[in-house]
Formats: sequence, structure tokens, C-alpha cells
Amino acid sequence: MNVVFIVLDTVRKDYVSPFNEEVDFTDNIEKIAKEGSAFQNAVAQAPWTLPSHGSMFTGLYPWEHGATQTNLELDVEEDLLAEKLNDEGYRTACFSANPFISKRVGTTAGFDKVETTIGPDRFDLFKSINKKLKAFENRLDFGAFPKAELLLQNISYSLNRFSGNETENLISKATDFMENNKEDDFFLFMNLMDCHLPLFPDKEYKEKHAEDVNPGKVRQFPHRLISEGEEPDTESLKKLYRAQMDYLDDQIGNLYSFLEDEGLEEETMVVIVGDHGENLGEEGMLGHSFSVSKALVSVPLVVKSPEMEPGRREQQVELRELHDLVLEQVGLEEDIDLGTKYAKGGMDRPEMDLAKIPKSMWDEYDEKLYFVRTPEKKVVGTENGEMTERQVGDGDSVRTSVLEKEVEKLSGCYEGESSGKKVDNMDEEIKNELKNLGYMQKE
Repeated sequence: MNVVFIVLDTVRKDYVSPFNEEVDFTDNIEKIAKEGSAFQNAVAQAPWTLPSHGSMFTGLYPWEHGATQTNLELDVEEDLLAEKLNDEGYRTACFSANPFISKRVGTTAGFDKVETTIGPDRFDLFKSINKKLKAFENRLDFGAFPKAELLLQNISYSLNRFSGNETENLISKATDFMENNKEDDFFLFMNLMDCHLPLFPDKEYKEKHAEDVNPGKVRQFPHRLISEGEEPDTESLKKLYRAQMDYLDDQIGNLYSFLEDEGLEEETMVVIVGDHGENLGEEGMLGHSFSVSKALVSVPLVVKSPEMEPGRREQQVELRELHDLVLEQVGLEEDIDLGTKYAKGGMDRPEMDLAKIPKSMWDEYDEKLYFVRTPEKKVVGTENGEMTERQVGDGDSVRTSVLEKEVEKLSGCYEGESSGKKVDNMDEEIKNELKNLGYMQKE
């Protein structure tokens, strides 16, 4: 059996129609969900890319695989999912638009073919222009020239993200890979970044969802707190987000149509999942740092497999279970018990982001977070033992005290010094890409 595993980076559950009946622009994902299963209670193990992917690729929790914000590398003794499939004779390929899915971070072990939109494959012209923009940017006093800051952000980001229709190129490369390997079993992995802030939709989709919005005039700096007295244009951001989601759904439709046209859909497992969500003003935040909120860890998950009965799935599942589910579906593991009563996750302290937090708030946000949840309730705990209760859905099936005890068991899971790539000494190409995506402060 083939496997097509697509991560829709930063995609919120409530912007995908199998999980929100008010959404009317994700028909292709809905079609796949109707032919397969939409998991209504899927939970990410972390609110950002690297630890979430680490869990999906290993079946481990973030504090077990160690890829966190203080250790920007996935380096575990266990083989990753792609390595296990490769060892069984699968042809494997990774097409990624995310800097955390690359050879330099250790997340692409086991793939025969890896193509990303960062690093050596960038056009020298764009590199040269972007370098000059950064030099100019460093000379400006943005307190005096706020519009210049916004302009440079838009230009720099556009050069890095949209030079050459990034997602369409990746989809084209993916279909070429499947065409060339359709006589063999293949594992295709993709990470698509269209819904990650900042958002600059193509004209067709902008006119459909955000005709009255000029994305170049909307402050879209991700991974930051909304300052007191600041009123960001979150309604415009949501319109731009819908436009990007519509575009992304069409690209998924193009890929799935290829499977149908080639007669491969009946022998292919398709996984479509959000690695985490995005705050669009919720809890005073933009992006997906500093929090394990519902908007970030409740994610869309659609699975279609010839070996799985179709139908809506209500059981709570952790994204780390996808590792075992894929292996089960292709016959490399015995029947697994999919689903969990208590879904767990967390976030190591946001070292990369501290420069964007007011110093007066460092004590509040420079911390480790743990959460345990059911479909109805969630308890979030910090390293100092403080806990808060959050409502997830309707009902009150589990006592808060039970969840608090589960959170206490996780205290101290993030321990010791990391041995991987620190922020200070990591590859400059990746560091620059992370700055463009808002994960790190520009000098």
C-alpha cells in the first residue's frame, strides 16, 4: 500500500469543512473525508512544527524525542517513520516548504528524495536581493519609519515564500514522484505552509475572500503578543486566512485528482493533518507561540485508507499515534488500539521568542507548559506547579482533580541540557528563514 502524508502547516480545525459545517471552501478535503474518516478530536502534542512533527515521525511525546525550542534538532536512537518504510522497500520522498522539515534539522532521515524551498535550491538573484534588503533594514530606525518596516517585511517575505508559486511547484514535484514510482510502494510526505502568517493570497482567492483587504497594509507579524491598547486588524487576517485555505484545498484537490486519474486512490493511504493551529487574535496572541490553547492543539485530521472503515470518528487521538497507524495500515504492525482517554502535550520555554516579549512579562511566558485533556476538559500546568482549567467541549465527564493528577505526572519531563543545534550556532540559512517566518527576532 502507498502512503501520502500531507501536513497542512498552521491549519486551524475550524477552517476545514469536515469539522465546521459553516465552512464552504474546502470541498476537496471534505470529499476525501467522506470517502475516509474525519477525526473530530485530534490533538497535537505541541503548538509548533518541530516537536509536533517529531511526535508524528517517532510516536513519542516531545519530552521523549527532545526536539524543542531549546534543541532545534530531531536526533533520536529510534528510526523515524520514513526510515522504517524505506527499510521495507518503500520509495520515499519529502517535499517541504518548512525550514524545520529539512536535512539540517534531522527530520528527513529515511527519505530517498528531499526537496525543500530553502537552502541551496534558492535562486541566487533572490538571495542577493534579500541580503541587500536585510542590510537596508538594519540601518533603519523603525520607530521613525514604521511603513518602511512593513514594506520590507512584505518584500522579503514574498521573495522567500512566493518566488515561483511555491506550493504548486511542490505539488507538481509530488505528482512526478508518484508517476515515476507507481509500480512500487511509495511514501510521499509533504508540508505546505500557505496558512502560516504572514498571508499573501493569490489574486483569485483574495478577490473571493478578502477583496477589501490590502495584505501589505495589515500588520502580520507572527508569534507575538498583542500589546495593551493595540488593536490589530484580526478580521482582515481571518479573511486572508480563508483565502489561503481555499487555495490550499484546491492544491490538495489537484494532487488527489492525480491519484484518481492514475487509479492509485484504492491502493493508497491518504493522511491530511494540521501539525498545529494558529492564533488570530485569540488570547491576545498572533501566531502559535507562548500557548497550548484550543486554537493551537485541536487540529484537523482526515485519514482515508483501503484497510480502514470509513466514517466520522469521535474518539480522541494524539497525532503521535499516526506513526503507529501508518505502520499498521501497511502491515508492519499488529492491530493497534487507536485513541486515548487522556491526550497529552506540552511546550518547552520559548527561548527563540523572548526578544519579542516585554521584559516585564518574561516570568509569565518563559516557562514550560504541560497539558492533559479529554474531549470536554483540559488542564494546563507549568513547571512551578500552577494549573489552569480550560473547557474544550460540552459536558463535564472528567473531574478536574483527575486531570490535575495526570499533569503532575508530567512535571519535570523537560530536563537537562539539550545536545542538539542551539539557536546561536544553527545553520545561517535556516536561521534567516526562521526570522522571515517570525520564529526569531531579527537583529
